[in-house]
Amino acid sequence: MSAVLGPIHEWMYNKVIVQENLISGIVKLADESEWNHSIIAIESFPTLEETIDLSNIHGSLFGMIDETETRYAKLVSELIKEDMGRCCDIEKMVTSCGVSIAIQPQTSAVNTYQQLEGYLLDGMPCDHAMRICESSDSRVEVMRTMDTHSAYWENVGLTGDIYYNLRGKFVAGLLSKSGFCCRETEAGIYEIVPLCN
Repeated sequence: MSAVLGPIHEWMYNKVIVQENLISGIVKLADESEWNHSIIAIESFPTLEETIDLSNIHGSLFGMIDETETRYAKLVSELIKEDMGRCCDIEKMVTSCGVSIAIQPQTSAVNTYQQLEGYLLDGMPCDHAMRICESSDSRVEVMRTMDTHSAYWENVGLTGDIYYNLRGKFVAGLLSKSGFCCRETEAGIYEIVPLCN
């Protein structure tokens, strides 16, 4: 474990901020639609140095991840348990959030996946939740080796399938300008390939 802050810690903190911004987008949709919920959007984020416990960097980052994963699942649960018809609106908002920070055109699938990894929260780096199986300029295949999300959704009475559906919408938005797309070829296996037709 690292005793000092480094680029990987900033990278992880930025992923937490991306997910919190996604949550804020859904909160805004809910507020505008007058849907009941208990989640408060986080409007600003202190620097990592102001946030982290330097005597326990790993534990602090894990706590941030745990909190944002819990908030996301709880928010969606509160909204769709009241009315499942809201799923479509939430999906559109999640896609729109991805489009708002879309990855710029890329020259290879490898570059695209590297950019994508900077936005997606998959536990701590030591979890190795995603593993690259194949890698070339025209295709990257990635396998989910560990599900770091479903438990949060199950804790609020939903299934991980809801999370992974929303994640797919977010990824589609993120990749909307990249020239590449992401497809799930079988359960937990994804490929990044040139734009789908």
